[in-house]
Amino acid sequence: MSEAFIEDMIANPPELHFWGGKWHSGGFHETHVRTMMSHLANLGDATNFRIVETGAGQSTALFVALGFKEVVSIAPDEPLFERIRALLDKGGVKRGAMNSFADFSENALPGIAFKNVGKFDAALIDGGHGWPTVFVDFCYVNMMLRAGGLLMVDDVQLHTVQELFKLLTQQPGFELLEQRNKISFFRKLWDQPMLPDFGGQPYIAKHDVYPLVDTGLIDPSKAR
Repeated sequence: MSEAFIEDMIANPPELHFWGGKWHSGGFHETHVRTMMSHLANLGDATNFRIVETGAGQSTALFVALGFKEVVSIAPDEPLFERIRALLDKGGVKRGAMNSFADFSENALPGIAFKNVGKFDAALIDGGHGWPTVFVDFCYVNMMLRAGGLLMVDDVQLHTVQELFKLLTQQPGFELLEQRNKISFFRKLWDQPMLPDFGGQPYIAKHDVYPLVDTGLIDPSKAR
């Protein structure tokens, strides 16, 4: 682990993102980074583990610096990845574990996920925040995440992400470990790569617009 690099990055967040006519460090503050580090440390020795993230930036540099065996990062911005590589090189951090995909997660994730079912130990969902991207990201990231793995969901203050948060807090197979302001941490408890259909999703079942089963439009035996 490159401790000096990480501490410097926390004290001086790198401005890796450009929007609104100026450079930004992104949305992670010191408390978010240190909380992520704490939960990731609970997994054990990072050099044995693989992590996947949608979105890229300070988190990418952090995961590489922590020494993960593989860091899969997906964002449709090759210049951003070039800046991350330059940051790591400047800090003397080996970046052989960094595996970047300059593409939209909707395009890149399916192919990656089908080859890596249950093979990842941690994941961060922090890519596109609109419909349906948040849930597309979760669908494939969940497929890749092993039982006991750590799922981090950022920007839960946004409506789209909040819906995923509500789903997961009520979903058997997931345990909410902590919510630290805008980022939430879950442990995946089971080895299933996919969620059950709506009948097995308590959050959905509790929020039916009207009871379709009672109308005869849905066969209750198929509402698994």
